[in-house]
Amino acid sequence: MQLLHALTFGASHLGAMHFMARSVPPGVAASAQSLYAALSGGLGSGLVMLVAGALYAAYGGQAYPFMALLSAAGLVGVWQLRRAAS
Repeated sequence: MQLLHALTFGASHLGAMHFMARSVPPGVAASAQSLYAALSGGLGSGLVMLVAGALYAAYGGQAYPFMALLSAAGLVGVWQLRRAAS
């Protein structure tokens, strides 16, 4: 499971960097990468962990569908970004 997590995280991070390299002007690339890191690694992960922890505490393993739904929402976001970038 850890290897799968490493591969999916690596792929999503490389995808985000590729998207920014193509769509962000070079003069603000460092700011864009900092904002991405702060929002995804800090705020986003922190909020998701709080919600996932509460769900797991309340429902145990039955909380998985809620977490899978969050992943599906991320997939929809990626699809929207791809359409917007085309």
